[in-house]
Amino acid sequence: MSTETLRWPGIIRFFHWTTVLLLVATWAMIALHENTPDDDFFYIGMHKALGVSVAIWVLMRLVIRLGQQSKAPTPVTGPRWQTLSASVTHAILYGLMLAMPLAGVLMSQYGGRAVSVFGLFELPLMVVPDKTTGKFFHELHTDIFWPLLLLFTAMHIGAAVYHQFILKDNLLKRMR
Repeated sequence: MSTETLRWPGIIRFFHWTTVLLLVATWAMIALHENTPDDDFFYIGMHKALGVSVAIWVLMRLVIRLGQQSKAPTPVTGPRWQTLSASVTHAILYGLMLAMPLAGVLMSQYGGRAVSVFGLFELPLMVVPDKTTGKFFHELHTDIFWPLLLLFTAMHIGAAVYHQFILKDNLLKRMR
């Protein structure tokens, strides 16, 4: 197998790594919030603003990705099950990166809480507050989507490491 690997266009790589940074920052804000007094809303506010940013960023990333389809690197050769699992994993990751912020916004809104985006604007309340529905979206956001996002992110990273260090096909070079 050739060790030369074509790279994704720079804009795709930029969006990929910026998404990583946004996700880490979003997680860091909730981790900091959970370790501060209950009346300190700075970190949860930043978590919400970053979460909305993730959703907007991922939507832009998808649009740009579709526009760059013709510039995609040649697919890595391998068994069909690997190609299929990579496609499914990517689709699920995109879905989770959109569904998780949406569930978070709905959790806040059904809880009667506004979502401010860095103090620049506030998402208008689009629902009638309802604690039961808010609890449903809280559980969806924290108990279902969060573990799934961790699982599929770990699978994504694990596959990249497997390709790089076991198969030695320079897969990581495509995104560097």
